[in-house]
Amino acid sequence: MKVDYSGRPAFEERYKSRKAANEPGWTDDEGYAKLLAELEKASEAGYVPASGRVLELGCGAGNATLWFSERGFEAHGVDISPTAIDWAKERAAQQGLRAEFRVGDVVTLDGYPDDCFDYVLDGGCLHCIIGKDRPICLKSVCRVLKAGGLCRVATTCGSGTVKKPLDLEDGSRFDPQTCCLLRNGVPYYFIALPQDILEEIASAGLEVLRWEVAEYEGRPTPPFVGGTLFVHARKPASANGVSRTSERNLRHGQRVRLHAPDDARLSAPGAGPDDQRRHRARRRERAGGEGPGRHAGSVEPVAAVGSCAFGASYLRGALSWTWPWG
Repeated sequence: MKVDYSGRPAFEERYKSRKAANEPGWTDDEGYAKLLAELEKASEAGYVPASGRVLELGCGAGNATLWFSERGFEAHGVDISPTAIDWAKERAAQQGLRAEFRVGDVVTLDGYPDDCFDYVLDGGCLHCIIGKDRPICLKSVCRVLKAGGLCRVATTCGSGTVKKPLDLEDGSRFDPQTCCLLRNGVPYYFIALPQDILEEIASAGLEVLRWEVAEYEGRPTPPFVGGTLFVHARKPASANGVSRTSERNLRHGQRVRLHAPDDARLSAPGAGPDDQRRHRARRRERAGGEGPGRHAGSVEPVAAVGSCAFGASYLRGALSWTWPWG
């Protein structure tokens, strides 16, 4: 299945309209503020290097790329949208920051040499990569990372509850066989189960360090959507490839529930069977019609294994830019 990503009008049209409306980028100020705050926390936790060369895939108007530039990184951004790249260059000039932005292919990363970057940030574009392009994209990320380099993936993932093709009100259709959302028969988004996406990442040669799934409450979402999968990974420093630690991390991650109200906070991890039964009971109560006012504005562990030191505020704030239907 060959996809002409450059032929998708939605990306270019959105950037043109938001730039004309004097918006900050693909999403709003709050969304970017949450992202940048979480990058700070990720840095403190060791999932972002302290310095070096960084590449953002799907950089848009350059908001995150320039955050790295401001902190002394050699910052690079690539996007398929010419409007987004022009916008990013304008913003860099206005802020007096140095960064290299280019219109390019995030699948092959042509023009970027091997073992070049200390950190690669997925700007929420992996779910837009379809079919055979997905392993190519992830292997390209591994190729351009230095040994021991870090990366972060943020991608919509599926729930596994829809077994037959489902038509939506906007005319799109979800095909569970291909895990694709189609518009006019053309695949636009890939929405697979978290474990399948984690296996894709590991198969590309990356070592999974930590992952979590943010599930959403308080806004309508299609039933085939499970939330957003956030993954921190690393290119192994040795030629032996993915370690047993990574294989264990593929099995044990963090699943959190994301509520719509403000003041989200992360509950203590380590939910056991009793916690999970209580969670399922609360979920049944909410499904029975108890309104959004019952949502407490917290992020609750559903099947927590290990720690979850950060993520709540960004997960809540990132909806509009990681969410394909936003």
